[in-house]
Amino acid sequence: MKPNNDFKTNWNQLILLLWKNLRLQLKSPIGLILEILVPALFAFILLPIRTIVKSDLIDEPVIFDSFKVNELPNNFKIGWSLAYQPKNSDFINDLMKNVSNDLKLNLKAFDNEDEAVNFTLSTKLCLGVVSFIGLEPKDFSYKIRLSHSPKNNPLPNAFSRENDWRTNFLYPFFPVLGPREGNATEGGAPDGNRKFLAVQQFIFECITSK
Repeated sequence: MKPNNDFKTNWNQLILLLWKNLRLQLKSPIGLILEILVPALFAFILLPIRTIVKSDLIDEPVIFDSFKVNELPNNFKIGWSLAYQPKNSDFINDLMKNVSNDLKLNLKAFDNEDEAVNFTLSTKLCLGVVSFIGLEPKDFSYKIRLSHSPKNNPLPNAFSRENDWRTNFLYPFFPVLGPREGNATEGGAPDGNRKFLAVQQFIFECITSK
């Protein structure tokens, strides 16, 4: 019987609390009316706004035009460099020399990945780092670490979305309807797809030509 008594006591306390709150609200009728009308008013305002906003229904697959991966964007050709590690391998040095000639980039060689990353962070005109992990013919592997793209934005301005990644925010400051850069064939800003694919393509071609 004790649980029932506890429930009855809690229920009576809840009713008493609600009754006291109602009595307090009735003492200021204007505030009570505003608390009821303001949320209702905003709800009614949102309904016509949804009819004003236009949206395009795309019910067919979107096929984008192909683009070349054997060259970098025009703004990444003059004065830019590409870092790599390690520099104690003749095969890697020769390979990266061919890649830099094809991409028209200056080469920066380092002993380890940390040195290469620090160089990339300290300069603006560095495309990124190519870090070779396995150098054996049967275990040849590497990774491409592109530089901080918003930092490399060729046209920075106060209203650009690419000045900072803003990773501490879950959603963008100014949400847009539909996909971001929906009309960009190459994936849109900050051109990461095209830069990555170009470096990957030339490394692959140089390796297979050996």
